[in-house]
Amino acid sequence: MDGTNILRGQHASFHLVEAYDEPLAFWRRTLSSAAPSSFAPTESAQQLEAAADAADERLVQRLWDAHAALRYVPPHLPQHIRVAVALERQLPSLLELQRRVRTEVLAVADARGLAAEAEATLALKRVRKQRQPREQREADKVERKRQIDLEARRKRRRDEFLSRLLAHSTEFKDFHREARKTGAKLAKSVLANFDSKARKETKERERAQRERLRALRENNIDEYMQLIADTKNERITKLLDETDRYLRELGAKVQEQKGEVAGAVGVAATEPQSVPPLEPSDSFGTSAERSSYYKLAHAVDEGIEQPRMLRGGQLKEYQLQGLRWMVSLHNNNLNGILADEMGLGKTIQTIALLTFLVERKSLFGPFMVIVPLAVLSNWQLEFRKWAPELKVVIYKGNPEVRREIFEVAMHEGRLTDGLPPFNVVVSTYELVMKDKVRLKKFKYKYIIIDEGHRMKNAASKLSASLLQYEAQHRILLTGTPLQNSLHELWALLNFLLPKIFSSAESFEAWFSAPLAVAAGGGSTSEDLAMSEEESLLVINRLHQVLRPFLLRRLKSEVEAQLPGKAEYVVKCELSAMQRLLYRQIQEQGLCSLRGGQLKVSGLNNVEMQLRKVCNHPDLFEERPIRSPHRMQPLLLQCAGFVARALEQGPLGAKMNFDLLNLNLAAYCELDSYDAV
Repeated sequence: MDGTNILRGQHASFHLVEAYDEPLAFWRRTLSSAAPSSFAPTESAQQLEAAADAADERLVQRLWDAHAALRYVPPHLPQHIRVAVALERQLPSLLELQRRVRTEVLAVADARGLAAEAEATLALKRVRKQRQPREQREADKVERKRQIDLEARRKRRRDEFLSRLLAHSTEFKDFHREARKTGAKLAKSVLANFDSKARKETKERERAQRERLRALRENNIDEYMQLIADTKNERITKLLDETDRYLRELGAKVQEQKGEVAGAVGVAATEPQSVPPLEPSDSFGTSAERSSYYKLAHAVDEGIEQPRMLRGGQLKEYQLQGLRWMVSLHNNNLNGILADEMGLGKTIQTIALLTFLVERKSLFGPFMVIVPLAVLSNWQLEFRKWAPELKVVIYKGNPEVRREIFEVAMHEGRLTDGLPPFNVVVSTYELVMKDKVRLKKFKYKYIIIDEGHRMKNAASKLSASLLQYEAQHRILLTGTPLQNSLHELWALLNFLLPKIFSSAESFEAWFSAPLAVAAGGGSTSEDLAMSEEESLLVINRLHQVLRPFLLRRLKSEVEAQLPGKAEYVVKCELSAMQRLLYRQIQEQGLCSLRGGQLKVSGLNNVEMQLRKVCNHPDLFEERPIRSPHRMQPLLLQCAGFVARALEQGPLGAKMNFDLLNLNLAAYCELDSYDAV
């Protein structure tokens, strides 16, 4: 095919495609890609012809491809686009017609001499096209060089910008990294400073707390109050204020309880020392202020000497102090607890008080002493030894015996010339409760309870029974430390001073709150430590409350006044039975006596069995059970040497052997009471 014809047909096709809308733009790209490139000046006519034919074939193929692609037209396209698509689909069918028409036109042109003119025109166009690309190439070369230089400058500027940007980014990151490090170091140093300051404050607070605890444990209240003033602990200060207020209320009640001083008649040794009542501004912190509270309770003082009626021996100095303290309670119309450690002579001090009241105060009783059954005989012996002039009734025995005692020795509660028929009645807890109808007929001057810690339960039957007895004064004797329970402590104080300690709820409300914090367990270590301090403070305050009403001395405190101990070792020979048993255990390691016959049985602890043999051989002998109401004559076979050893030994001149000469059978027939 002629190249000119092909190009003309191509331009006609382009003109048609350019009329299409945007949805057919890809068909225009399809057709334009089939157009031939510009001709080079060195190409021959044959080459041009071949290139034109090839381009024509490509164009035809693309037209048919476009025809196949436009077979389906979407219905939603506008009307003018569908018309353009329909016309485009007709192009392949018009291609043959276009070729024939062009062939015929060219044939007519040749016949009329138009072919040379067309050839000349075509050659002129070729020359122009050959000139134009050379100039264009020069211009393009210059333009390309300019573009290359421009692109190089742009690239260089871009590279420089990117380098500066990268450097700035690096500097930015480094700056902020250093800023973060500096901030972190600063924050760490600030935190460390605060932690160090907090640790120092905590250590200082703990040190101050340890100092306060030490002062409390050492009972150095003056130093403790100074430490509290230095630390300004609001929690402790509030507790001190509350307990001070409660102690002031107690002081007012003590003043009310005293009323008109009882027993002031006969006070001649020293004049009474009056102490003004506590003011609301008074505090109980220092020792002087606590002494003021003690003096308020013991405002009436009296010089004390050992009563002449007390004949059993000479009282020790601490026993005279105990007597002076109990007399002060009597003079100030108060009651108290004598809580000396066991073995310091609470019984003797009590008997000394009773003899003092009879001798110096002309109070002849009646006095009631309530003791455990196990020590009843000991009280009887002590009264007989130390106060033989007192009329003491031992109220015990079966119902018939007790009735006889009440009718004969106690005159059924009747007075003789205004005086009781006896001075002291000594009985047990059980009989006081059982025979309260009889015993409460007397108006007792004193009720003294030995082992007074049994009164720690205010709801017990013993406490309820004793509250029905009428007594001017009450004293409790106990050798055991007081319980930590506030309720039990209040029960003792309520029995002694019911007007002062009247409400258990208010007593526990004042003193149990810090102890409840300590027992709750769900607090921090600082709270627990604080609760320990509060507990010690509460205990110290309780000691202040109890100090006028409680006297307790330990053996370690009065050890210098106690008589020295002498140890004597008395060696005794074994009896015949003891030697037999001892030898059997040593040789065989086992023995047993049953019905006079030696029976073999295992012994777990040989040394213990040998000690039992040395103590008494009857520990290995089976004894029949005897009635507790009747004692059979005892056959003493092994203890005769004991009496001889004691008589001939170093203790013979210092011991009374009357007890060994007792006729036990006759002793059991004695009456169960004896008026001393």
